Formats: sequence, structure tokens, C-alpha cells
Amino acid sequence: MNKHIIPVALITKRYPYSPGFWIVIWLLAGCSSEKDTLVSKTYHNITAHYNAYFYANQRLKEVQEAIETSFQPNYDKILDVFTPIDTTIVSSNQDKLDDAIKKAAAAIQFHKNSAWVDDSYVLIGKVKFYQGK
Repeated sequence: MNKHIIPVALITKRYPYSPGFWIVIWLLAGCSSEKDTLVSKTYHNITAHYNAYFYANQRLKEVQEAIETSFQPNYDKILDVFTPIDTTIVSSNQDKLDDAIKKAAAAIQFHKNSAWVDDSYVLIGKVKFYQGK
């Protein structure tokens, strides 16, 4: 038997948390939305993009696809550049549009110093356009 093995009970009594735990806590403490550090900016850019903005954009794309698939172009007339917005499809997908606004607003509210705030504002503007507001 090896004499240099320290019992686990002694380690947990002296150090109740592992060093990895304290490193994670230290990194998260540097992620305040008010700070302008590299860790803070990286954290807020990643979470704003891949959590809030991504899902809001996916909801908007679902509504856009529903509008485009329901549209039948009339080739006897001059074709439209943009697909006309069908209000019945927009009203049937109102919950998706409201969810997109909620998620994009979360990116603006909780990740103020991220690079995705302006994109979230544009996405909210697109949703408001589809809603006719």
C-alpha cells in the first residue's frame, strides 16, 4: 500500500470545494454586464448570440417560411420583389413572434455590452413589421 495517499475525508475537510470550482466562480465573477474585460465581453457575446438572439431568429424564420410557402405567385402580373405579408398567417403565428420579441429583449437587457444588442434591436423591428406595428 502506498504511504503517500491522503484520505479523501481529509481533503474535503480542509478544502470543501475543488480548485476547478473556484476557478469557475472566479471567471463568472468577471462576467458582470457592467465590466469591460475580455472575459466579460466574450461571455456576453457568446450567451447573447447563441442563447437569446439565435432562438429569436429561429422563431422569426419559422414565421417567414410559413408566409413564403403559403404565397402563390401570379405570373400573369408583375412579380413582387418581396413576398406580401399575409395577416392570417401572422396572426396564427403570433405566439412565435411574441416569443421572438421576448428572447431578443432578453439579449438587450441582460447582455448590454455584447456585440449582438444592435442585431437584437433589428430583429425586434422585423417582428414589429410583420405584426404591422
